[in-house]
Amino acid sequence: MVASRFTPGGPPLASTTQRKWLLPPELRSQLAAEHQPVRWIYWLDLLVTCALAWWLFWVSCRAPFGSWLYVTSSVADILVFLRAGYFMHELAHRSERELPGFSLAWNLLVGIPILLPSMMMLAHMDHHRPTAYGTDKDPEYAPIAGWSRFRMVQSVLGFGMVPLLLPIRFGLLGPLSLLHPKLRDHVVRKFSTVDINAAYNRPQPAGGERPVWLWQEIACTVFTWAALIATGLGWLGLYVHLHRFVIMSGSLMVNQWRTIVIHRYAGTGEPMVGSSQVQDTVTFGGGALSTGIVAPLGSRYHALHHELPTVPYHALPSIHRQLLEMDDYRRTFSPGVARTWMRMLQAR
Repeated sequence: MVASRFTPGGPPLASTTQRKWLLPPELRSQLAAEHQPVRWIYWLDLLVTCALAWWLFWVSCRAPFGSWLYVTSSVADILVFLRAGYFMHELAHRSERELPGFSLAWNLLVGIPILLPSMMMLAHMDHHRPTAYGTDKDPEYAPIAGWSRFRMVQSVLGFGMVPLLLPIRFGLLGPLSLLHPKLRDHVVRKFSTVDINAAYNRPQPAGGERPVWLWQEIACTVFTWAALIATGLGWLGLYVHLHRFVIMSGSLMVNQWRTIVIHRYAGTGEPMVGSSQVQDTVTFGGGALSTGIVAPLGSRYHALHHELPTVPYHALPSIHRQLLEMDDYRRTFSPGVARTWMRMLQAR
């Protein structure tokens, strides 16, 4: 067992400043090799999550506005869509060979209908790149450690407005940019990534990314205009759009709330590699069900994910338990998302 390598009575761990990663290279390789994506887990999780998300959407949409059923089903749907949407992160780490057809299924079931296709997350690997993490080349890193309380709250609320902007991105700017190279360059650089770093510039898609972008952009454009036409013809009520905004806005705000506390954001703008990157990342300790709900698919073990980025989400809990006695790993621990958020606010 891995735990036997780090028992309390064993030899002390090397300082993180003397070691590139928290774990020895041979152990990192062993864990990565032993834990491969289990296809049936991914597919069952995705299909059950999506079925529940869209069923709750239907229930909450039909419930009288403001009723007990409306409120409870809407809150539940926000949290289930949070999980469904977070599969986008897994797709950034998984190849088509590992999970054949999974990316297509996720995009059809979730990504296209919410106008956040997986192409928006392809730049995520810059967040793991040793030369990019913590710099302007990292789309998912910002100087949050220096933000005020107002800025933190503003960031969360700001993400609630994203569902209003996505139809403009895919219904208008996307098609127009194909006719105007400068507009296209700007749309790709600034409006094609799920990020929190305003300084990040997304590079133009190249190689195998191009056909992925093409079909997903076309699908989102068609979906946007089909929804608008259906509304204009009276086939789709305006209330459905408003309710969709409530659910998507809520999910994105919860996601940003978690994103703000998932790192310590102690970087100075210089690249952070190995153990310094992991120690800048948070593990949400404890076994509270609420933590797993707002930090789904293993994101509560985010420090471990940065240590072992190729390990699938379903393997992280067992590895986490095996490393509990490792002092350097325990230094990444923080209380649940809500308590960590409150501590950050109180520290301002």
